[in-house]
Amino acid sequence: SVSRFELESRVDGQDAATLIVVEGGKTVEKSATSRAVGTTAAVRNLFFNVPARRKFLKSDQTELRHITRIVTSMAVAQIGVGFKLIHEGRELISVNPASSLAERVEDLFGSRRNKSYLPVMFERGGAVIGGLVASPDSVGGSRPDQYLFINRRPFSDRRLIHAIKQGYASTIPDSGQPSFFLFLTLDPADIDVNVHPQKLEIRF
Repeated sequence: SVSRFELESRVDGQDAATLIVVEGGKTVEKSATSRAVGTTAAVRNLFFNVPARRKFLKSDQTELRHITRIVTSMAVAQIGVGFKLIHEGRELISVNPASSLAERVEDLFGSRRNKSYLPVMFERGGAVIGGLVASPDSVGGSRPDQYLFINRRPFSDRRLIHAIKQGYASTIPDSGQPSFFLFLTLDPADIDVNVHPQKLEIRF
């Protein structure tokens, strides 16, 4: 409802795909088109029709950083989906569907970083945690890539981030900040995501 949205989709066995174009919440086109099996969703000109929202926007670079972080989080969480982020004609993110988290991390952050990650998998009492953590010898003081997900949705929790660092014990310097991509799976009934409007805080 706050963008120019275009959806193309074709399922196996269909001769033609369906094209739906929505501008500001109004469907302006629904027609048949040609494409390979699959689905593509494109969102353009976000908030073009919401002047009140535009008043609260920060600088272009600040908003672009926020958008890039969101798209990156989505790309890490949904490795079976391809993502593209284009800003003023420049391609900032472009990843095809991946077969593993390691492959997606390499596509997003480069092979040099990917080689320094270790796989994690642990289960106890109905809770499962898995993903990738930086090897101790690759942890430095620079700005780390830290991504936490619960049931595939991004969230932030200072206690968990602190616990992750504690897990390294004396293998990293006190100033070291490890990068990680960790997925926590819990019964949805055991969490409350309606703590903050941004939905980044979780109540367990």
